[in-house]
Amino acid sequence: MSGFSKVEMSTFSSSPRYPGGHGDREHELRGAAQRGAGGISTLLCLRGDHAAEDSADPPRIRDVVAMARAELPQALVGVTANQYGPRRRVLANLAPKLRAGATFVQTNPVFDIASFEPFAAAIQALAPEVHVVPMVMPLNSLANARRLHERLGLALPSEMLSRLESCGEIEIWRTFREIAEGLAASLGALGSRS
Repeated sequence: MSGFSKVEMSTFSSSPRYPGGHGDREHELRGAAQRGAGGISTLLCLRGDHAAEDSADPPRIRDVVAMARAELPQALVGVTANQYGPRRRVLANLAPKLRAGATFVQTNPVFDIASFEPFAAAIQALAPEVHVVPMVMPLNSLANARRLHERLGLALPSEMLSRLESCGEIEIWRTFREIAEGLAASLGALGSRS
């Protein structure tokens, strides 16, 4: 797609499930520096969805962000935010991560640009230098849309559900492209450096 640049992402989870990892805060934060020596230029710091129990002292995402910024000053360091959660709580949770030096925020999948724009603007108000990276996810069937709704609890726009119900593969990809291009235009209008 034109207007989108390729971003190579390396994921770094603060969960205690590294091969050979001990799961304690000091060990995991030290691991961030070691990964920097491997040429990592972009990190996405998140806890992840897993059933493993946390150690007694798991690292906080803001600590991982601060360590990554100290050890990898040129790296892009990102965190996630759920734009579908209670806005005040989501932004309050995000603020310490931004103060720790996060350079981008990745959202959950965006399907409605109008409802996404106020969230992106709120992030930009907190930290104007931060990139907002909306997740764009193609939905190739109504069944997949329903599963996404059940898993994330987000309400998809009725227009999108109607299109999925009545259209073929070409129309589905057209919808995906419209959302992606609309997000790019929206972020440009917001002044995001995304």
